[in-house]
This record gives sequence, C-alpha cells and structure tokens, in this order.
Amino acid sequence: QDSAEVHGRARLTWLRFLLRHGQISNQSALAGRLKQVQQPDASARSYPVVVTLLPCGQLGNRLFQIAALLSAGLEDPHGLTVALVDYYTLQAKGSVFRALGPLYTRPSSLDMDDNSFLRLVGEGIIVCKPCSLLETYSHDIGRYLYTGVSTCAGQDSHGHDRDEQCPGFDYPYLRWSGDNWALYLALAVRQTHKELKDQGGCPVFRLNGYFQDQRYFITHFAWIRRLFLDADSLQKAARLYDSLVPLNGTALAIHYRLEASYPWQIAGTYYTLATMMAQKYIPTGLICVIFSDQPKLARKKSGRLRACSRRISIPAEIDTTTSFY
Repeated sequence: QDSAEVHGRARLTWLRFLLRHGQISNQSALAGRLKQVQQPDASARSYPVVVTLLPCGQLGNRLFQIAALLSAGLEDPHGLTVALVDYYTLQAKGSVFRALGPLYTRPSSLDMDDNSFLRLVGEGIIVCKPCSLLETYSHDIGRYLYTGVSTCAGQDSHGHDRDEQCPGFDYPYLRWSGDNWALYLALAVRQTHKELKDQGGCPVFRLNGYFQDQRYFITHFAWIRRLFLDADSLQKAARLYDSLVPLNGTALAIHYRLEASYPWQIAGTYYTLATMMAQKYIPTGLICVIFSDQPKLARKKSGRLRACSRRISIPAEIDTTTSFY
C-alpha cells in the first residue's frame, strides 16, 4: 500500500475516534480537519506524523504509557495521529482497553523500520536511532527524554566505545515549566520530525519508556479515565468488592510489593509507616485490602501492619482486569 494512503486512513480513524469520544465538537469540525489529509503530498511527508508505542510491562505500566500517548496526540491534533500497533495489549488486557480497539493498526501496514529504535543496551547505554523518543530515569541524570536525533555517548550494541553527536536534542525534565508534560512530548516529536525532514522526516514516531508520572496525562485525565472505564468489568469488580469487604470501617488499598521480588523499590517498613500515617487521618478502623502477585506471602508479611484492624487479600485467581477495577 502507498504510505500516503495508509497514513491517511490512520488519520481518519484518529479523527473519528476523537469525534466519538467528545474531543471534536461536531461533524463540520471533523470535515475541516480532514481537508488536511485527503490528498497528502507523500514525497514531502507533509501528512501528519503517526505516533505509536510498543508498550512494556503489565497492565498498570501500560495504562501510564497509553495515557501519555493519547495525551500527546491531544496536544497536537493537527500534526499528530495516534495509532496502536500492539494487538497483544488490546486482546490480553481485555476490557480495560476495549474503547481503544478502533485505533489498532497492523504494524506491517505502517512505514516502520526496526532500525529506527532508540534503545538501551546494557546498563544505561544509549544508542541513537531516528524517529524514536526514549523516556528514561537514573539517579545520576534524573529524568530525561532523548529523541532519535539526540546527543549520544557510550558504547554501541557491540560494546565498542563511541563518543559522537547525532544532530538534535535532549529534553531534560528539569527544564520544563508547568505540569503539562504531554505538550513536551508532542513538541519533541514535532521538533525531531522537522530536523529530519531533509531525510524524509519521521512518518512513524515511536515512544519508548514507562512515562510513570501523572504530568504526562493530568491535563486530560478525566477524558482518559472515561476511556479506561468499562461498565461490565466495573460491575464485576463491584460485586467482588461487596463480597470481600464489610461495610463497617474504611478500606485502604495496598499494592504489596515483596522485598524479594522488588529489592530496589519498597522496603517492608514503608507499609508499616504508611498505614500508621493513614490511621492518623482516618478515624474509623482500617480494613487493609491487599493486592499482590503473591497474595499468600503478602498476607503473611502484612501481619506487621498493626494499624490494620482487618486484612483482606485479593485471591490469586482474580484476573488482572477485575483486580484493577
């Protein structure tokens, strides 16, 4: 298929999605925007950039990543087209992403080259590649965005030393003002596309990272929350909740990460101190509802949480989607 035709179809799908979910006010506004993509100039890559991502991690991680992607698309609706190429997310995660089904595009139908990834090789080693954006964090450099035209130094994928400069930009978070980080994602994509225009631009731009900060989506939070809200799954979760949690007392949800599995994240003392702090502000008895990948072990270790008047573990057989809701 011709790239212009494929991208035009993806553009139409994105605009119809925005119309259906209240981000375009009426059909005439949709028609006006479609004039920009009816006859795109393929040679000049003038049609809007398709932005996508290959999600990583489980359901919770993917919620952050997809929320960031959708928010960036909303910040620049004239220049960016959002598409999802990860069919696994839409299928395996079930109803959480049901509303996003129309945005799915087969990866083979887009102009995507595996060599266009910006990725980590080894411990903190960055490899420059065009048409990508990597969001990363380390204690040494803080949070950064690297575009595919970023300044890169370190080692290549073969372990050879390198110290070279790709033509382009880094976007350190600390220099950003305000809380609308989705805007900076959109600007980074636009700027990278502009810098590479002489090389054909970036017809498909991929986001790569976890994006675990509410500032990536907080501006559009109410809208995104509605997209992730599935009525059938919510009713199923409500029935389960009513069967497990008594009416008297206040439920306190705890995502219990065991030290053996996550040695670099949360020590056991965190939960003790956190529940004690909650007890100061909640006058009724705390009913601690414990979520964990290892519920039996989590329940045993949570015995140290003296602030909990009662502990309830979500059973292991409860699926991820129901557990989330």
